[in-house]
Amino acid sequence: MTSPEAWLRRQAAVSPQDTALVTEDRSYRFACLDQQIDRLAQALRDLLPGQVLGCVSTRTESLALLALAAPRAGLAFLPINPKLTVSQIEALCAKAGVSVVLGDDPARQATAQRRLAWDQISNFAGAAPARRGDSNAVHLIIATSGSTGTPKGVMLTGANLAAAVRASRQRLPIDPGDVWLGCLPTYHIGGLQVLFRCLEAGATTLLHPRFDVEAVAADLAAGRATHVSLVPAMLAQLLDAGCRPSPKLRCALIGGAGLPAALAARATAAGWPISPSYGMSEAGSQVATCARLDDWRPGMAGEPLPGLEVGTTSDGRIRVRGPAVMAGYVNPTLSLGDGLDGEGWFETSDLGGLNETGRLQVLG
Repeated sequence: MTSPEAWLRRQAAVSPQDTALVTEDRSYRFACLDQQIDRLAQALRDLLPGQVLGCVSTRTESLALLALAAPRAGLAFLPINPKLTVSQIEALCAKAGVSVVLGDDPARQATAQRRLAWDQISNFAGAAPARRGDSNAVHLIIATSGSTGTPKGVMLTGANLAAAVRASRQRLPIDPGDVWLGCLPTYHIGGLQVLFRCLEAGATTLLHPRFDVEAVAADLAAGRATHVSLVPAMLAQLLDAGCRPSPKLRCALIGGAGLPAALAARATAAGWPISPSYGMSEAGSQVATCARLDDWRPGMAGEPLPGLEVGTTSDGRIRVRGPAVMAGYVNPTLSLGDGLDGEGWFETSDLGGLNETGRLQVLG
């Protein structure tokens, strides 16, 4: 089984009554979630043409469900940050060849051939049978930051996602009965990978609709999560609010930006089991992660995850290669390879490289 939606199918057969997903409004067991994804996949196949489904939504749960249903319908899924401008959304959809855009607000869904509200899909009872997604096909397209221009779309196959999840689990163990709290947006790879990791492991995703300091702090203090993913700014807000996690919390994965030394010291003193990480959408989320802070210093991201090679270009930039690295940047025909060199390396814009102990040091 080599993709998130296939892992869901497996967990539904092996542990159907175990809790798969807890959201603001409801709780899904694995069997129930698998059936819901089948219904959504059937609806998508019956209603939507084309290869790529776009969605502009603030609904964290809806994006998570569509990320599983689209591959079963033979579609790649493009979740779009609703904070992008209409012109940025239109440019991204054009690059990806999107013909249909779902969303909360049809007026902001760009000039696709067809616009649909989420309720038109979720309430539709499709007749076509669901199928297993092709792990070699593009399952997910993640937009890179568009704050300084038009976002690029990172194409990730089912196999890319599977490699990223399994490498992460080797560095940060997660097992059945564990609960990973997700409060990152599910239009980012960091938010969706929480769900994917839990599906592979048979663990539970505790999905918050947004980052709310009080709500996240309450769950962590009450011992409702064994794992959590945060960016440094979120960690700082939780510390400012006096949050001390329960001893049940075994891992706080910190990524998305550099971790300041003072913040790391505050978190450690407050009992946080933090694991600084360096990653990117182009590598399926994590590239290198420190499981512990034994001799950590700012900029250190730990050893590369299993299966990932990290090198340095002639001008000192970090480059990565491996099965978790993207299939390429998006284009209307979903052709592979754009953004990679002839040997499969992706060159980043970050300075750094491996130090004498084999750990990745990010310099800027």
